[in-house]
Amino acid sequence: MTGFTTFNFGVISGGGSVRAVVGPAPVGPAPLIIPVNYLVVGGGGGAGSGRCNCIVAWNSGGGGAGGFITGIVNLSKGSTYTIKVGNGGVGGVGTFNGGASGGNTSISGPNISTITGYGGQGNTPNATPNGAPGGTSGAGSFAGGQWQGGGGAGGAGTQASGPRNCSPTAPVVLGPGGIGVTSTITGTSTYYAGGGGAAGWYWGNNMLPSPGGLGGGGAGGAFGPPATAGGSGTPGTGGGGGAGQSGAAGIQNNGGSGGPGVVILSIPSSTVFSAPGATITTPPATPGQTIVTYNTPTSVSNTYTITF
Repeated sequence: MTGFTTFNFGVISGGGSVRAVVGPAPVGPAPLIIPVNYLVVGGGGGAGSGRCNCIVAWNSGGGGAGGFITGIVNLSKGSTYTIKVGNGGVGGVGTFNGGASGGNTSISGPNISTITGYGGQGNTPNATPNGAPGGTSGAGSFAGGQWQGGGGAGGAGTQASGPRNCSPTAPVVLGPGGIGVTSTITGTSTYYAGGGGAAGWYWGNNMLPSPGGLGGGGAGGAFGPPATAGGSGTPGTGGGGGAGQSGAAGIQNNGGSGGPGVVILSIPSSTVFSAPGATITTPPATPGQTIVTYNTPTSVSNTYTITF
């Protein structure tokens, strides 16, 4: 008989035998494991605000990028997971004030270790180095320029550099932000977690403001005239803010704020789930996968849930 097992138990008294027919053993429902690719980036750090005189004090450097981490995690059917997206740190305001650090971004829930991309460090004016380090995500890249440096990149991005700004031998561009890290989780190669750029300066010639690092880092403010504020990091990248520049007129331009972080999940398209507040797409470049993005361009860290 198909699907059944026959057992012969030997001879018994009277010359007969016992024959038992047993059906298939019952099988309980196995827990359904869902392999999910993830990208987590912390909020970028804010840059410091400018001050007018490099003899009295040095201009600020760029903010550090949020920590970048990516990998695969096994999530369970029937479980709910918490997504927290860190906001960017606010840039320094007024006379030579530091920027705030970015918020942490994380994924947490049952049967997994919490995955965290830490917020990038805000710039502290006149600190050495004066470009804030990037956030850490496991083996994060601590970086920062000497004196007026660019912000560090998150993850394993390229470190920033930059000499003391009031120097006749300073380069034309001071302290560009650290270059971030690329990911193809959405089907397109994209940079994340770039550091903020240092402000421009004037020493015999107009030194150009430094660009932010690839990955959403804000550009530094120009010496001018007119002098300008630092650019903010791009939302959804965790880029650091660009440093503010006051210029010869002494106008106190603010530092740029860091860009909010992001969580991106790549989930098999056959999976049923609920993800309120997320952006859900099915790009042609990621066949068989649904892309779930949590991007929070607001003033506070936001918390979401995803249920499978």
